Amino acid sequence: MKSLNFGNNLLKEIFFKNYKRFILIIFLMVLT
Repeated sequence: MKSLNFGNNLLKEIFFKNYKRFILIIFLMVLT
């Protein structure tokens, strides 16, 4: 149970970082 929760937190962290990068890429694409 603890390891599963840790995995979920790790996934959320990675997703959040990729989410920011994804928004940045879309922003650049809209600008150009």
